[in-house]
Amino acid sequence: MTRPSRARITEPGHRRLRTFAAETGLSEDEALTFLLENLDRIAEPTALARRLREFRAARAERPDASGGDI
Repeated sequence: MTRPSRARITEPGHRRLRTFAAETGLSEDEALTFLLENLDRIAEPTALARRLREFRAARAERPDASGGDI
């Protein structure tokens, strides 16, 4: 790991990251790095675009939505 990152993550997202990390034997940092480095190979583009639209719409409805970091 070469660059530290400050990322805000939702509680459901963090639970899923912890689960994925435990299932794969990776640290949470390693699991997140793996997912991001391999996103194009593991995510179906149409489904990813649809889920992103849904996520953005839900985020816009939250009163605490800052529009900044996720």
